Amino acid sequence: MILDTYAAGAQDSIVLPTPLPQLLRPRMSNTASGDDDLGLEERLRSALRDRYEPGVRVGAEKGSAVFVDADQLSRALRPVVQYTVTGESVRATLRLRRDGQDVITPITVEGVKSDPGGLVARLAQAIGAAISKLPAP
Repeated sequence: MILDTYAAGAQDSIVLPTPLPQLLRPRMSNTASGDDDLGLEERLRSALRDRYEPGVRVGAEKGSAVFVDADQLSRALRPVVQYTVTGESVRATLRLRRDGQDVITPITVEGVKSDPGGLVARLAQAIGAAISKLPAP
């Protein structure tokens, strides 16, 4: 085994990468029914996987988070979205939670029932913006 010692201050010049936040599968539900009546959860999971899954992806937001296709992982972030439907209008409240605690102030995102893809894209964008404002894990 080879052991090296470093001159005073040399250790400060070694820069280690900052670990990226891990992003778990989202949870979504309609506040009226407690279920995901609009089928948005799977769409959001797919959008987050496309944006944050490890590896090289065109248009991916590399370097801000890593999507982990899991339900539980200590210190990982979970997007939790509850939405209400009024006629054609959908109003979603987004929370990012870590270990059972909110880590952001809830964010409201609005859309329409006839455009679930647009609502999911706005939610994914809001998640990315919120993650970028968090302190390093």
